[in-house]
Amino acid sequence: MEKPIREVAPVAGESREDAVGRFLAEALPQIVWMANGAGELTFVNQHWFDYTGMSWAETLERGWTSALHPLDRERVEGEAMRSALEGVPFDTEYRLRRQDGEYRWHLSRAQARAMPDGSRQWLGIATDIEERKCAEEELRRERERLELALNAAKMGTWDWDVRTGTVTWSHHLKAAAGITEQAFEPSYAAAMGTVHPDDYARVQSAVERSLRDDVPYEQEYRAVRPDGTERWILGKGRVVRNAAGEPERMLGVAMDITERKRSEADLRRYNEQLEQFAFAAAHDLQEPLRNVRIYSELLLRRSAPVLDEQSKDFTRTIQGSAERMANLVRDLLLYARAVDGERDEVIDSAEAVGYALEELAQRISDSGASVSANGSLPTVRVFQPHLIQVFRNLIGNALKYRSLDRPLEIVIGAERQGAEWVFTVRDNGIGIHPDYHERIFGVFKRLHGNDVSGTGIGLAIVKRVVEHYGGRVWVESAEGEGSAFRFTLPAVPGFTQP
Repeated sequence: MEKPIREVAPVAGESREDAVGRFLAEALPQIVWMANGAGELTFVNQHWFDYTGMSWAETLERGWTSALHPLDRERVEGEAMRSALEGVPFDTEYRLRRQDGEYRWHLSRAQARAMPDGSRQWLGIATDIEERKCAEEELRRERERLELALNAAKMGTWDWDVRTGTVTWSHHLKAAAGITEQAFEPSYAAAMGTVHPDDYARVQSAVERSLRDDVPYEQEYRAVRPDGTERWILGKGRVVRNAAGEPERMLGVAMDITERKRSEADLRRYNEQLEQFAFAAAHDLQEPLRNVRIYSELLLRRSAPVLDEQSKDFTRTIQGSAERMANLVRDLLLYARAVDGERDEVIDSAEAVGYALEELAQRISDSGASVSANGSLPTVRVFQPHLIQVFRNLIGNALKYRSLDRPLEIVIGAERQGAEWVFTVRDNGIGIHPDYHERIFGVFKRLHGNDVSGTGIGLAIVKRVVEHYGGRVWVESAEGEGSAFRFTLPAVPGFTQP
C-alpha cells in the first residue's frame, strides 16, 4: 500500500503534473482521494485527516467507510465495489462523521483512469453538501405543506410555457376537469378546449390582457367535462417574464367552486323571493297608510269647526305617524333592493358623483352648500347606479346635518392605498360623537329623533352597497367639527387615477 504523498516536488516515478495535482489536492477544501483497481486507498489529502480526525494508519486499518453513517455504510460499500469491478464511475451521497461526532452529507464522485502498466487508478473528490441537503429537506417539507393546503382547499395548480404552448396540470385540476392522466393533452389549446363556449371569449381576453399588460389573471368560468357535465372553476395566475420583459410562463391555481356557485344561486333565488315578498308587503301597506293620511286630512278639513284644539292635534299626530310609516316602508324596500341590477362594468367614479349632484341640485341650492372635489377621482369596477346611490346618501346626509353657524362645505376625494381606493366625503357640519360612530350605520338608527327628517336608513344602504363590493365604510368625526365619511373599493388592475 502506498504512503500518502504530501511533498510538493515530484517523487520517483511521478510526473510533475501529478505532483502539482497532489499539491492542489492538499489545498482544496474538499476531500480528495485516490484508490487502486481493487478499490484500496492509496492517497487522501490533508482535508480528510482534519475533517475526520483519523490518521492514515487508522484509515487503512479500519477502512474509510468506517467514518460513514451506519445507515449509509452498506450501500456505499456496495456501490464502491460495483464501480471497482465494472469500471463505472462512482457517484453517491452519504453522511460522513466529523471529529466532533456530527454527521454531514457529502457528495463523492470518482473516475477511473488507465495507467501505463494496464492497471486502473481511481481519482475522486468528496464535497460537503449539508447545506444543500438541508435546503432540499426544507423544500420537501414546504411541498408537503403546500400539498396539504391544496388538498384541503381542493385547489389545483397549472403551469403554462408561453413559448412552447405546453401546459402542466396538477392531479387536482385534472380531477376537477374530469380528465384522466391517459387522456390529458398538455397543450394550451387543449386546456382552453375545456372552457364552456359561452365563457371562452371572456377567459381568452383575460389571458391576453395578463400577457399584454402584466396584470394578474382571475376568472370564474365553466369547465365542460368529457362526459358533458359542467363545473365552475375559479382560476388565478400571474405572468413570469424574462430579462427583456417578454412573457415566458404563466403560473396559477384553479379551484372547483361549483358548490359555492350553487349556494350563491340558491341565495340569489331566496333573496329574489324575499324581495318579491317585501315588495308585495310594501305595496299592500302603502294603501292603508295612504287611506289613513287622506281620511285624517278630510276629517281635519270638514270637522275643523267642531273639533277642539286637542282633537286637531290628535288628528295631526295621526297624519304625521302615517307619513313616517310610509317613509319607513319605502326606505326599507330601498334597503332590500340596494344591490339589485348589478352588472360587471368599469366606471369613472367622477361621473357617479356628477349624477348624484344632479339629483341633489335643488337641496344643495336651497342650503347654500358648496361641493368640490379634492383632486381627480379614480376608475372602479362597480355598477354605476350603486355608486351613485352611495354618493347621493353621503352628500344628502351632510346636507341634512349641516351647521346653522357656517356655510356648508362638502369635499369629495380619493386616495390609493395598496390594492384599494379610499374615498372620502368630508363636511363641516354638526359632527357626530365618537360613541355613535358605529351605531349610525345600522338600519333605522337616528341620533336626532324626529327633529331631523329621514328614516335613518341612508347610511345602512351605503354600508350594504360598499360591503357588497368587498369594501368597508366608517366615519371620523367629533361633535361640532364636521364629519369625514370614508369607504373603500377594490382598485381595478391596470387602471390608475386619471
